[in-house]
Amino acid sequence: MSKVNFGNVNDIGGQTVISGIASGFDTKAIIDGLKAAKEIPIKQLEDTISINDKKNKAFHDFKEKVEIFQEAANFLRNVPSMDKTLNSFNGRKVVMTTDCSQPIDNYIDVFADKGSDLANYSLQVISIAKAHARQSQTFTSQTTSVTEAAGGITSGLFSEGIFQINGIDVALKAGDSLIEIKSAINAVSSSSGVTASIVQVSATDYRLVLRSNNTGIANSINITDASNVVSDVTFSNLQTPADATFNLNGIPITRSSNIISDVIQNVTFTLKQPTDAGKYGYLSINNDVEATKLAIKNFVGAYNDVALFVSKQQELDEDFKYKESAVLGNDSTLRLISSKIMTEMSSYVKGITSSFITIGEVGLAFIEYEGDDENPHTNNILRIDDAILDNVLATQYENVRRVFEFDFRSSSKTIANTGRTNALNTTAFSLDIDTSRAAGDQVRVTYHNGVTNVTINADYDGTTTSGAITGQKNTVLDGLSMIYVGDGTDNVSVTLTQGIADKLYNYLKDISKPGGDIELAIKSINDINTKYAEEVKKKKSDLDDYVEKLKSQFGRVEQMISSFNSTIMFLQAQTNASNNK
Repeated sequence: MSKVNFGNVNDIGGQTVISGIASGFDTKAIIDGLKAAKEIPIKQLEDTISINDKKNKAFHDFKEKVEIFQEAANFLRNVPSMDKTLNSFNGRKVVMTTDCSQPIDNYIDVFADKGSDLANYSLQVISIAKAHARQSQTFTSQTTSVTEAAGGITSGLFSEGIFQINGIDVALKAGDSLIEIKSAINAVSSSSGVTASIVQVSATDYRLVLRSNNTGIANSINITDASNVVSDVTFSNLQTPADATFNLNGIPITRSSNIISDVIQNVTFTLKQPTDAGKYGYLSINNDVEATKLAIKNFVGAYNDVALFVSKQQELDEDFKYKESAVLGNDSTLRLISSKIMTEMSSYVKGITSSFITIGEVGLAFIEYEGDDENPHTNNILRIDDAILDNVLATQYENVRRVFEFDFRSSSKTIANTGRTNALNTTAFSLDIDTSRAAGDQVRVTYHNGVTNVTINADYDGTTTSGAITGQKNTVLDGLSMIYVGDGTDNVSVTLTQGIADKLYNYLKDISKPGGDIELAIKSINDINTKYAEEVKKKKSDLDDYVEKLKSQFGRVEQMISSFNSTIMFLQAQTNASNNK
């Protein structure tokens, strides 16, 4: 009689188990196989989590590109703000020429703020403003005392006491040197408008110099000395104060400063020296076409970056399946956003009847891009035709800007736009404002619906003379907000157009804001991964329990077979003993 052969014994997870028996069973292989079968759904979940992590990163990359595109659109959309610097179309460039003997910028500098009026000026500088300056007599030292006791009458010395510069007290003490007198004067410089300095002419010639902080006759240095503090020191004029005088378009003008910003609104002139006799500087304030073109190029570049990103996420391999890198290929959010952006980019501007209404008419054309080493084949990439864009910017600047920006025109200055959304659905309306009417009826809006005139109400929140007017939900003015400042009763006509950049900005802002479509997509991915991570954790725990159970079961089999072998050996011994008798 033969005993059962166990074959090899192996260690699995720190526990010794049977690896094979004569019957052909491989216990380790069986446990490994059963474990591997249980690991399949865990691996599938982990693979899904890994893919979702890549989707998460892809959406963050997409959000970053969308926000850059949004910012580029913002500079072209006419931001509803008093700050005109936010609108690229308000940029100004000053062109200066002269018939003087030197270059124009030796005589004049001109800066025009964004939004300043387009205009031409002739400027003749007669004289420039000068600051009043006075110098003292000579002193042999700046460190020894030049101040005697109060009431002193020594020629060439200061006396202890208080005197005034332009009405501001300055106190001197007996024993003060020039340096200490300078410090006393400068201690009140911001109030007196006068600054003191010491000029060393030679080793034995020091002079106290007083200079007005500002130019002009009105800023002269006036010393009041009732206590005879400085009466024994001689002061003389170094420079007589003078106002700037100039002719602007033939109009004589005088100012106390050489930097003049109160003559033409949003324009600053800096006068440097008088123009040659009978000669002028000629100034032209124009649109800054170069800056506007750069803003349009940035807009195009930002759009193309978004389009190329979407194309990469939809790239197919040779088998017409999404490439491994195209983790958002089947994502509905990305497809929806891409489609909406394309719709807005290729739309026309409503309300414009006599000029450009699409970006294609100003030199921006959609093309089919063949791709390169980094980017795949992409439809609807934007290309700028420089010749067309340069021409329309030079000849039809205002018409170009209306293609991009929000244009709000009111018959009265009592109304201004403060905000709008893409829900706005009219291009012309009139306002009948009467703040004495009952709440809800203070603002009546009349528009034409294509068939007849329709009158509705807008919301009003304010006083009898000023307040906010807001379009009501689900009306043609939905999303439009205005500010009113008047006498309480006004009738105002409004026309408006909403350009491509403005509508795109509004849409991109909505999808990229907290709680917008992109963040909701990211949240959905994160929620799924959190759920799957918990499932993986539970399945791994269950698997560990399952493996331990298998080990225990096969351990009991080992014990049973071991006991069986012992019985066989005992019986064999008994048989052998009987045979030997």
